Amino acid sequence: MTIPVPPEGYPPYIFQEFPKWKYHKDFKLEEATGTEIIGKAQVVESHDAEVALGKDWFDTPEEARDAREPKPAEAKIPEPVMDYRSPGFKREAKA
Repeated sequence: MTIPVPPEGYPPYIFQEFPKWKYHKDFKLEEATGTEIIGKAQVVESHDAEVALGKDWFDTPEEARDAREPKPAEAKIPEPVMDYRSPGFKREAKA
């Protein structure tokens, strides 16, 4: 694979971390219309501004959604019930 070279007169690509969007955990994009936005999203200009936002801000709307919505509990598989007809069944002694 060849890395494309910018046309003459254009500077080479340089990654810049800032400015970038940050999404609050209450951010929600209305999926039906794709336009209605509920919650907060904002652009930060520096690392200090990003840190000042606090822990409830995320890089993508998906990360914000995952922080907002509780994860479904893992399904527990019940222990099998021993039937009195099963081999290995032991009746408990009554006191």
